[in-house]
Amino acid sequence: MKIYLMLLCILTIFNLAFANTQTNLLFCYEDKSLPPYFLGEGADVPKDKPGATIELMRQLDLKFSELNIKYIRKPWKRCLDDLSKSTVDAVIGSYHAEREKFGVYPKVVDKVDPSKAISKHAVCFIKNKNSSFFWDGRNIQGNNKMVIAVTAGYMIIKVLEKLPVIIHETRSADQALILLKKKRVDAAVSLCQIDKYAMKRHNELESQFTLMYPPLHVKNGYLIVSHEYYQINEPLVQKIWNYLINLDKNAIYSEYFK
Repeated sequence: MKIYLMLLCILTIFNLAFANTQTNLLFCYEDKSLPPYFLGEGADVPKDKPGATIELMRQLDLKFSELNIKYIRKPWKRCLDDLSKSTVDAVIGSYHAEREKFGVYPKVVDKVDPSKAISKHAVCFIKNKNSSFFWDGRNIQGNNKMVIAVTAGYMIIKVLEKLPVIIHETRSADQALILLKKKRVDAAVSLCQIDKYAMKRHNELESQFTLMYPPLHVKNGYLIVSHEYYQINEPLVQKIWNYLINLDKNAIYSEYFK
């Protein structure tokens, strides 16, 4: 009995010591489903099939024993706001100079390093099949000044602001499609390609909507960390970014396109 208690004490001390050597990273991501990146709704993080992004993050957790990733789900703009306050440590998002005020990107020679991106995707316009909305890759045509639905906080808004359209911000991508289905907007923006994989749509969407090519914008998604987290954990963050260069992301994405 004494030997058992002694072993139990030793194991407890070891576990406490190991826990103290780990660095927590609080990762914030959207509380709405955005296939294939995030699946599920609300605050819960699905154990199975959580989305390709979460599976990639879990790969990082397995690779680095000194890292302990925790997850929290919020509206996207809240995630960005919390990153600016350092109440969360990281998000995944595209590059924009404004975000450098509160986030750190992987860089080489003072430029964002695309080899360390965690994803690459294209965004397209999506419209009702009988809509007069037309996009040729440079210009928009239609009956009037077109209203475009887009999720609030997405950097694609910066691209849309350069076009002669009215931007209607929504809480989620699904809400944008609902507005489009009800014909309250002329078009929405939607993911249309992830790395080399074209997005597959549900039959109902295929029958009602048309994805418009060429894409409106092609961009990379980066693991962005807060300035505070980077200052404290720079060596670990650099190791993570470097590991992403050779991580087989397509193997994970392919599971969501079967």
